[in-house]
This record gives sequence, structure tokens and C-alpha cells, in this order.
Amino acid sequence: MAKKAVGAIPELASAGGFEAGTIQLWGLDAVRPEDIIYELVSSSLSGGKLELKLGVEGGEVLLTVWAPDEIAASKDAVIIRRAARIVFEEWDVSRKGEGVSVEHAKLGHFDKPAAGPALRLGRAASIR
Repeated sequence: MAKKAVGAIPELASAGGFEAGTIQLWGLDAVRPEDIIYELVSSSLSGGKLELKLGVEGGEVLLTVWAPDEIAASKDAVIIRRAARIVFEEWDVSRKGEGVSVEHAKLGHFDKPAAGPALRLGRAASIR
């Protein structure tokens, strides 16, 4: 993964904040769409691990992506097409063959086919 590809992410954070209303991990809704708005506060890349700090009412949460590849960032979405693993709040999702292996604090463990990019942060509809 080229560091240049990640360059657009901090630009979004510093340009007044990218606010995500949807967070999807391989097609799974990690949060109910538009239920909570997360502001992209900062990002860092080190040792093949991308950390996105997201501001939410009452604090900040970390979304961590291991081995991110094929990154696209615009004013409407941050998309990472491929990754080895993503951890976000109660979700721990890893690539497993053609599908993904999911660990969730309340839902337990399950495997499913991968549907969509590894990560999609969609801009909040109220912001568009």
C-alpha cells in the first residue's frame, strides 16, 4: 500500500471534518445508518496498520485497519477495497478465504461471504 493513497484521509480530517453516517465492514452495517454521526478526527499509518480516530458525542473511538489496500477518499466516502482485518468498537472482522470471519461482542462468532469493500465510511446524509 502506498502512503500516497492514504494522503487524502488526513486531508478530509483537517478540512473541517468528514462526518460518516454509515460504517460498513465487508457489507455489514457496523452501526445503524445515520443513527450516530462519526467525525473523522485524525488518521495514522504505521507498520501496515491504519488507525482512524473518529469523534462521537461523548468522546472518540478508534477504527483500526490491518493491511489496507486500494484506498479511495472523497468528500462523500472513504473506501478501502481490501484489508486483512478491521476492528471497530464491538466488531472484529478478518478476511478468511473468499469470505470474512466475524467476532462481535453480542452476536458472537460467525462466518459470511464478503460483500462489498472491506471498509466504507459513507458521508452522513444530513451533511450532503
